[in-house]
Amino acid sequence: LDRGYIVNLVKPLKIEDKEIREFEIPNNLYIIATMNSADRSIAILDNAIRRRFAFIKLFPNYDIVKELSEEQALDIDISRLYRSINKKILDTLNDEELQLGQSYFLPDYADREESTGKIIWSKKLVRLVFNYNILPIIEEYTYGNKNDLFNILGEKIPDRIYEDDEFVEALKEQFPEIIL
Repeated sequence: LDRGYIVNLVKPLKIEDKEIREFEIPNNLYIIATMNSADRSIAILDNAIRRRFAFIKLFPNYDIVKELSEEQALDIDISRLYRSINKKILDTLNDEELQLGQSYFLPDYADREESTGKIIWSKKLVRLVFNYNILPIIEEYTYGNKNDLFNILGEKIPDRIYEDDEFVEALKEQFPEIIL
């Protein structure tokens, strides 16, 4: 249904004591839809659907990760790490739509400071986020191409290091710009 068109309803709607026989999209109704463009299983959108929506690209928001991160227990900068990973993804895979969104660095299961709501980053949290959220998506992006995987994450991180200190040291080795 396009804006400005009126549809005759097959069966009238009764709302309170009023019977409604026609429907049109109200001027104050906006439909917002989202789509992850990196999901290659999504078919190209039909032109009839495309003309009904405005398309806005949203890019990674490094500032929100910085603002919502408490890193005192670490000696690495989480937002710099996020930026560095996306730079390596872009340099290696040459596709801006494959960059990670900020939700990867805003895990729901993380402990937060009571007064500020900031995520309390620990070595364990960084390791968990990487091993179970970031590494699987990058493995999918680089499926069958170990060289690309190693170019993005180095040779140690894809092995899923399970010891916190060892993992953070591997991160620093691969991304030295994150060291505070």
